Amino acid sequence: MIKESIRIIINSGVDYEFRTTVIREKHSKEDIEAIAIALKGVRRYVLQKFQPKEVMDEEYKVYTSYNDEEMEEIAEVVKKYINEVKWRGN
Repeated sequence: MIKESIRIIINSGVDYEFRTTVIREKHSKEDIEAIAIALKGVRRYVLQKFQPKEVMDEEYKVYTSYNDEEMEEIAEVVKKYINEVKWRGN
């Protein structure tokens, strides 16, 4: 179902980007690489650095983000599969 949705979006002709908010305790670097492999062929993928101060669910305040250097490393791995990769945060 997810792969079908990705295909529909890719073939839609509309501008789009896929995003993942990256949380250290929820996403390993290998998890993000697996997502990138699943998204191979998409136009743009944005990694969003988790901001623990800006959460709606108090449970998420205990989670942490990767630092800038780690985010850059993750983005470089993702670029093996997707041409336009950015990360946002801070």
